[in-house]
Amino acid sequence: MSESSLFHVIPQMLVVEHDRIQADAIRSELGDRPDLRIHILSDVVNAIRFLAKRDGFIHAPTPDLILLNLKLPHFPGTALLQERRWHPSWQTIPVVTLSESRADGLPSLALGATDHVLKPQTSDGWRTLINLVIARYLPLLTPP
Repeated sequence: MSESSLFHVIPQMLVVEHDRIQADAIRSELGDRPDLRIHILSDVVNAIRFLAKRDGFIHAPTPDLILLNLKLPHFPGTALLQERRWHPSWQTIPVVTLSESRADGLPSLALGATDHVLKPQTSDGWRTLINLVIARYLPLLTPP
């Protein structure tokens, strides 16, 4: 895991989501967990800065998992997947892409995404998705 102390390692999750309602749904599902730190950014440019520890993100932790919306303003989520290919240390981080179409899955997997899932439309859907993603990619965490 990325950020550690003498006694405890807390997994870090980076979420790249521009829709405030969906970001709030994710935050409400994950925000109160003491065993997980969540970082939500709204665009690819800031996500790249976060991963590269540049500009305002010099002290950013290396995430253990990335949830990436493919439909973002300015640059699509696939731009992060393309940039990731140039950074070997980023390639070990699982990236789960999110979109409203199954058709987006194969292109994102071809660019190196670990998994692709459809974006939920309800808070119950977000809860289920988040629990499944955590169980699969951060298995040492207990369900909320």
